[in-house]
Amino acid sequence: AYYLAKDYEAGNRELRTYAENLIDEIEWFNSLESQPEFYKQVENDRIDNMRIVLRIYQSALQNNQKEFCDELELRWKDVDTFSLRDYTSAARMQNNGK
Repeated sequence: AYYLAKDYEAGNRELRTYAENLIDEIEWFNSLESQPEFYKQVENDRIDNMRIVLRIYQSALQNNQKEFCDELELRWKDVDTFSLRDYTSAARMQNNGK
């Protein structure tokens, strides 16, 4: 809603907080990989969180919030070897193939 109202600063502030919390959870979920019995229980939540962060990134990208996207990319490196840009490109290619 903030982006629609062109209040990019407020939108970035809210989305930054949300994304940081989601990425913190993803980090925690990832820490459970060495404990398969727990990791399997949180795998769907981890994937859901990753999707939401990706959607936040895509929304910021669509609204030309490059600095915010760069911040998300930097933080994302802590949880995944693929960048948010990689995921976005892969999704775009998949959608173009349909």
